Amino acid sequence: MKHYITSLFLLSGIVITAQNSILELAEGYHYELSIPFKGDTIVHVPNVDLANKLQLEELHRVIEDDRGTSRIYYWNGWRISYHEVKGQRSGSTISRLTK
Repeated sequence: MKHYITSLFLLSGIVITAQNSILELAEGYHYELSIPFKGDTIVHVPNVDLANKLQLEELHRVIEDDRGTSRIYYWNGWRISYHEVKGQRSGSTISRLTK
């Protein structure tokens, strides 16, 4: 599956080294891949608090509204967020920070 996804990245002109790294962070989990904007890739790991699993301590920001809560962490050039949408779903997203 990783080779199939990497092939798609090559076809769409996305930098391969960053994508291999983002897939390594999600390795071992069932994940969904999204490319909402050119060059921006988001991996969604449903039902897993990846920040907790990675033991990230420095919480950058919390966003809370009537729909739920998101905890946002920055780690080694990545944004790792855990989202709880009340009564619907929870999970982590991983995205590469651009310079």
